[in-house]
Formats: sequence, structure tokens, C-alpha cells
Amino acid sequence: MPKIKKTMVGIGTILAVTFYRVIDKTFITAVIYLHSSA
Repeated sequence: MPKIKKTMVGIGTILAVTFYRVIDKTFITAVIYLHSSA
């Protein structure tokens, strides 16, 4: 049982990091785009 919980935490961490990076890139791209078009 503990092993399954550990795996779930690991998957959750990977998803969270991936999600954060995608949001971060999208945000930076949007900021650059707004600055260059302004």
C-alpha cells in the first residue's frame, strides 16, 4: 500500500512540474508578445 501512495505522489509531482513549466512558458510568451506589440 505505501508503495502505491509513493507512486501517486511521484506522478502528481511530475504532473505539477510539467503543468507549471507549460504555464510559465505561456505566461512569458504572452508578456513578450504584449510588450513587442505595445
